Amino acid sequence: MQISKGYDKSSTQPANKPIAENGTVRVLKGHEINLRAGGPKGRVVGQLKEGDELTYDHKVVTNGHRYVISGSLYLAITPTEKRENWWVDVKTR
Repeated sequence: MQISKGYDKSSTQPANKPIAENGTVRVLKGHEINLRAGGPKGRVVGQLKEGDELTYDHKVVTNGHRYVISGSLYLAITPTEKRENWWVDVKTR
């Protein structure tokens, strides 16, 4: 499995356009992350807590964060590009 940073520097797509990618994220110890409907600024519809997992099909960089997208649900996975600051463990397929 490959670790993904939630974005693709070699992509010619704009930073705010979703990029197809399949993977799973697992929330790391001590973190709780809001799950939003429809977009990065969408309504909070749930929260993932330590140990929870989410399978995703796209990723996007927007609104100051990296997000993974599962259907129409968005989950912010990191506030910065530095791996040690991530809130989740990401595994791509």
